[in-house]
Amino acid sequence: MICLCLSVTISRAETALSYSHDERSNPREELTATTEDSESDIVLDDTNPSDLFYIALGDSLTAGIGSSVEDYLRLNAFVPQLVEQLRSEQGVYVENHGIPGITSGQLLTYLQEGPGMTQKLNQANLITITIGGNDLLSALNTEDIDENHLQTRLQQYRKNLSTIIEHIVLFNDTAAIYVMDLYLPFPEEHALHETGTEVIPTFNAIVQDVVEAYTNVHRVSVYDTFYGHAQDYTHINEQDVHPNDEGYRLIADAFYETISD
Repeated sequence: MICLCLSVTISRAETALSYSHDERSNPREELTATTEDSESDIVLDDTNPSDLFYIALGDSLTAGIGSSVEDYLRLNAFVPQLVEQLRSEQGVYVENHGIPGITSGQLLTYLQEGPGMTQKLNQANLITITIGGNDLLSALNTEDIDENHLQTRLQQYRKNLSTIIEHIVLFNDTAAIYVMDLYLPFPEEHALHETGTEVIPTFNAIVQDVVEAYTNVHRVSVYDTFYGHAQDYTHINEQDVHPNDEGYRLIADAFYETISD
């Protein structure tokens, strides 16, 4: 067991954070979403055997919440930017399954029960995953933050993430899978900065442990990029932890550089 040695107690009022730059979604309702429902969904080129079949899975980061909207599309979110980079090399067909507010447990349920997901996973060449931010925020948005509560959340996150990867690999053991770690959205003066610097690296260590068990699963790290730049790359000044356009550009670059390695 990893000891976080937390000695702080922070009230719920201090830890209340926005899950959405627009409005918070109900993840239970969103679990039934299809790709047609996602405003960040972009399909490039008709599917053909030479295309890269890319499935983006995850939470509001995959959905692009916090990025600017142009003609009802979040073209500055990381998925569209990554697709643009990938298209410089080959044709790309993409489906965006980002669901705002979703936790790792809910993503697992979506993969297991979502309509047509087994077939989609089987066809994919490339899969990206952003998950864990809502697990983290749900752990922090409590009356009291204590080590036992966090350890329970961490253990559940490890179990869920491991099962998510196992489930994908069960249906497709050749697709390249890229899992993004968590960034610190709290500036130094924020009430949760100190706690975040202790807890988030532990979440990220779990990501590293899980991906290391597979040759085709990789970690995409953005923690160092965002560290100390929360006010530059997120909407934290509005009590919203989501990235802004510049933050999403950096996330897209991190994915592309890791994929290209």
